[in-house]
Formats: sequence, C-alpha cells, structure tokens
Amino acid sequence: MTVFRDYVAGLHQPALVPTAGSSSPRYDELVEPDGSLRPGWKPLAEVAVAISARELERVDDEIARFLADDGVTYSRPGQRPAPWRLDPMPLVLDATAWKSLEIGLAQRAELLNAILVDLYGEQTLLAHGVLPPALVYGHNGFTRIMARSGAIDPRPLVLSAADLGRDADGEWRVLADRTQAPSGLGYAAENRKVLSRVMPELYREADLHRMAPYLWALRSALLQSGPEDLADPRVVVLSPGSHSETFYDQATIAANLGFPLVQGSDLVVRDGWVLMRTPLRLERVDVILRRVDSAWSDPLELRGDSQLGVAGLAEAVRRGRVRVVNSLGAGVLENPGLLAYMDAMCEHLLGEALRLDSVPTWWCGDPESLDHVLGRLDELAIRTTDGTGVQITELAPDLLRRRILAAPHRYVGQLRLPLSQAPAWSRGRPGPPTSACAPSPCATAPPTVRCSGAWPASATAAARWAARTSGCSSRAPPRRTRGWPRCGR
Repeated sequence: MTVFRDYVAGLHQPALVPTAGSSSPRYDELVEPDGSLRPGWKPLAEVAVAISARELERVDDEIARFLADDGVTYSRPGQRPAPWRLDPMPLVLDATAWKSLEIGLAQRAELLNAILVDLYGEQTLLAHGVLPPALVYGHNGFTRIMARSGAIDPRPLVLSAADLGRDADGEWRVLADRTQAPSGLGYAAENRKVLSRVMPELYREADLHRMAPYLWALRSALLQSGPEDLADPRVVVLSPGSHSETFYDQATIAANLGFPLVQGSDLVVRDGWVLMRTPLRLERVDVILRRVDSAWSDPLELRGDSQLGVAGLAEAVRRGRVRVVNSLGAGVLENPGLLAYMDAMCEHLLGEALRLDSVPTWWCGDPESLDHVLGRLDELAIRTTDGTGVQITELAPDLLRRRILAAPHRYVGQLRLPLSQAPAWSRGRPGPPTSACAPSPCATAPPTVRCSGAWPASATAAARWAARTSGCSSRAPPRRTRGWPRCGR
C-alpha cells in the first residue's frame, strides 16, 4: 500500500476521528466522510496515490539537503539557529474553498486597518462603547505616543496575517491576528523552490497560484506608501539583525523585493528626516518595512534600552516625513481580547457583517464573561492579552482562578476547537496531526499544521491574488513546514 492509502486506512468512520479529550470529530483535509477524496485532491490523485514510503523518504532526504545548501534556518528566542524543516505532505485547498476564505481575509484586513486608524485617531470605538477602554489602554501593544486626532496615515496597516483553523464542521475560524511584523513570505518562497525540485511532477499537477504577482503587489504597495511627490521613493527593510529568529525570512524578502536590508545602526534621524548611511553620503529614506517590534523601534521615546531601533523615528513618523510599515503601535491588534468584539467593530466601522468568524473568545474584564470563564476553566484555553504567560494553562485550577481574579482585564478564555487533521510525514509513515492554517501577509498543539503569511491591506489588486500562503509547520522546534498549501484556480 502507498502512504496515502495507509493514511486513509488508519482513519475511523472513515476519515474523522475525535480529538483527544473531546467527543467532537475532526474535519479531515484529505478525505470526505464517505471515504472519497476532497475536491482539491482529486486532480492530484493519480500522482499522489502512487507515492510510496520509500519515495517519500527519498524526498525527505533531498529536501533536507537542499535546505541545508541554501542555509535556511529558524531560531527560537534564546536558542541557536536550527535547520528549517519542510514536510513533503501538502495541505491542499480547492478554488471554491479558497475563494470564500480569501474574501473573508480581505475584509478582515480592511477591518484591522480601520480599527488601527480609529484607535490612534478619533477613537469612536471607545467613545461609543463598542470597545472597553481597559482592553485597549491595558495592552502593552498600544503605543500612546502615536495616538492623536487627525492622524496623518490613513493606511497604517499594509501587511496583516491570520492564524486559521477549521472546526469539526469544516468552517474556518480565526485563531489570532498577526499585525506587529507578519513573517513567512521568505520561507514560503523557499518551500516552493525546494518542492519544485524534489517533486516536480506533483508540483506541476498542483497548478499552484504563482508568488510573483504577490511579490510585485507587495513591492508596489510599499512604493505607493511613500510621499506622493516622489516618483521613486527609497524603501528599506529594517531588521533586528542576524540574531532574529526569522532573519532568513527578512533577508529573503529584501532580496526578492530589491530593497536594502538595514539595521538600526544604519539609519539616523536629522532634522526630522530619516537618513541611511552609505559609503559616500547620507541618503533619505521614505518608507521603512519594519521587522523590529514597535517598542524597540525608537530608544528615544519608547524602550530606552533598545539597540535595535532608530532614535527619533517616532517624531519623524509624526511629522509625516517617513512611512513605517506596519505603523508603530500596530501590535495592539494582536490583543486576543479584541476577537470577542470583532463582529461589533465590523458593523460599526465597515457597516457590514463579519464574513470570517473568530474562535469564540471571552474577555475577563467584562463581568459576565469573567463568570463564564471561571465556570468553564477546564473547557477553555486561557491566554493573557499581551501574549505572555504561555504556560498559564498548566497551572492548578485554584491558582489560575486567583491569577485571573487579581487582574481580570489581562486574561481571555477561548473555546478549544477540535481542529482539522491532515497527513504529515513522520519518518516511516504519515500521521494525522491537528491542522491550523494561517494564510499569509501583503497586498496571507498536539502536532500542528500552520501556514503563515501576510496580506497587503492596502492593495486591492493583491487582495485578489490567491496564493498568499507560506509553508505550514507540523511540529515543535525545529520548525517543519508544509511547503505548498495548494490554492486551486
């Protein structure tokens, strides 16, 4: 039997199995409940079904060799760079499924941009009671020095990303929004390149959407972010440096877009203008694609101990003399407490219903939601609003309850979804991990499949481009990704 037949044979009824600790079945990304292939897999069936375990072992070895030759690494904070790992088993989305998802993500990108404009501008969400002030002002991502009425930048959010997962009914849910400095595009490009070499026939049959239009759209969006009176604005990619966990991704983006990769020490602010040091002279910078977190971007007005940013950058932004993408303070949108209010914010700011639902979330700063969370601690995933305290779910219930009651505005409870499953290659046989897919930026737990990337919230042409997914990670560190989630035409 081949690996795909082994996978199907190992499933129960015939393709849906319960999640550990849950009576709800999982949605299977490969097989329908009646045992037939999902629509996205049918065009690949003739090639995919014939793949044997020995063939996948060969592919796995070649993938590792190509990634090593290209020097692709990923490092977690405080750890040494580890080899990037790529799973040869693809996550396949057919055109119909992707189309509805694409529309929902495009709307969400526009909504997130509108929220950011409002929170740092007129603040009607707070004035009209749509959002509780404590949820915003109590989050460490809210950068107060950038909040002012009549804000200059109507498009503070050029890139956004979303972590997605399918529930037991096969419906997509947003698990988290990524707006601080969305990453993944460089790894997506590398994944595509490697898999086109090691599995050329299957890669051709997949009929993937190309990444080139996306890269052109991203480049265009960044150039259009510059001052209107400049025909050729200078754009740079600001990186924390080689110690950053996603440095390879940053360097690849800079190379593909044709923009200089710089660090904070390469830039200086003079008379409110941001200038780049070159061998001959200082040259003006008009747009900065920021991969440094907001808090570390300006040691003069933000974190004084930062050696990653540019002193005076915040003042240059306030004067409108440089555009930072995404804007300083965009990290406030990563507050998971906002997920509980997305529907109301969409109605208030866009005048329409939210197309893509979030994972059910309760912010403990609201008394009714606090009671709901405290009564279901064993059923909900507890998170802090600022992203710290990752291990809080491992605390004893009584200790966890005391922590929440001590500062309820810092916690949210989220429903534990029985996420979908898809085959992942583990040496010797394919297994069904939980699947959480995050289509990427510009314009897209038990073992998890995660596709990450980014959308350009400001480019409608890019929003129509449907291949924004990067690789999917299927295991804990070192990160291993699915190289080519397929979005059918």
